[in-house]
Amino acid sequence: MSRPLRLGLAVLTVAVLAALATYAWRGRFARYVTDDFCTSSILRDEGFFGMMRYHRVSWSGRYSFYPMKAIPESIGPGTARVMPALMIALFGVAAIWTMRRVTDRRCVLLAVLTGTSIAYAAIDATPEVLTIGGPLMWETGTVTYMLPLILYTIWAGLFFGPGSLLGRTIASALVMFLAGGLSETSLAAQCALTGAMTLLTLGFRWREASRIALAGCAASIVALLLVVSAPGNVVRMRRLPPRAPFVSAALSSARMAYDYVGSVAFSDGKSLLLILLCGAIAGATLPRFNTAVAIAAAIAAACGYGATFLPSAWMLSMGPPPRALHVCNFFLMAILLPLSALASARKPRAVLAAAPVLLVLLTVVPIASVRFVIGTFPKARADAAELDRIDALMRANRGKRVVVHSPWSIAERVLVEEPEFWTNRCMSQFYGVHSIRVTR
Repeated sequence: MSRPLRLGLAVLTVAVLAALATYAWRGRFARYVTDDFCTSSILRDEGFFGMMRYHRVSWSGRYSFYPMKAIPESIGPGTARVMPALMIALFGVAAIWTMRRVTDRRCVLLAVLTGTSIAYAAIDATPEVLTIGGPLMWETGTVTYMLPLILYTIWAGLFFGPGSLLGRTIASALVMFLAGGLSETSLAAQCALTGAMTLLTLGFRWREASRIALAGCAASIVALLLVVSAPGNVVRMRRLPPRAPFVSAALSSARMAYDYVGSVAFSDGKSLLLILLCGAIAGATLPRFNTAVAIAAAIAAACGYGATFLPSAWMLSMGPPPRALHVCNFFLMAILLPLSALASARKPRAVLAAAPVLLVLLTVVPIASVRFVIGTFPKARADAAELDRIDALMRANRGKRVVVHSPWSIAERVLVEEPEFWTNRCMSQFYGVHSIRVTR
């Protein structure tokens, strides 16, 4: 790897790390909202096993979401301020670990840049990622939508590098079983991903890879059975519109997957350029680039990407909520990375000649993100101050009927005017007040 290329990789890596640090710093303005109060109060009142039983019977079968959410909840509401930074760090470390296993020891800088770019682009390309209730600024959202992506990244790394086959096979099953109980959106993608990877590895007769893929697929099927068999699903579905026919939902999800590529690429997807460039450099520098592996990875990721739209198309007859698009972006990146590597492997000299300049030019993308995120700090600070004011009011009026004057709460859907609405009831239960009514 030439010196100009190493320098370009280092410069862009520093810029991406700065963008990730800015997002992490933005997370200090996060506070408990909506579902955070529900799950936390039920954990406190019912205990760990009672909480698990309650949610399975009355809401959903997300068997690993609730215990994973219980970990920060056992500490207290202050964890909402550090969870974004923690998840960003875990995501980056997992992606770097996986890329180090994919590349060789001469490509450490490339592995670090690619890993950090994966974590950065997954966040930066997601619409409304910084809003209250988004996948980054909401503790429930970080566990629901960011944690499975970290686990999928680790799962991908199990197919490469050293380690006993038995150990990687067991790890595959454990990682996918844990990921399968976090979200219906990610579970649908996971089943499609692992199923496609199993068929592809068996078809190519990759013995070791097929065992790892099969273990992940089996765990995903078990996860699916546990999630769909929960009695709480019936309770939850009663609150939703009638379900669309499955075939119609499948066609609708395919259309939404097609449309989403264009909407991301031409509006929020500038950070995906980093993924394309990292893939291109990898394809040009890896001494033993495997075309079949790249094609298999892209096909499996495409199956996962299309499936992310299916749960919402079936249950809601519409696209996923903005926070769930975090999962869609991850699988979109998983398609682009191997395809860009595949394309550049055919003309490595041209790619390597242009790469140093492109690496430096693309620093404008994370730098723009830094400026944008810093620009949101004043509103974030004001939002946090309003939530802190409501928190103080609740704590000072335990056991009473509380009236909160907060037009902001109504506008942000944090609370509503009706005391019996679920967000108001959850907050009432958490703080031990009789009821909460909000006025404009």
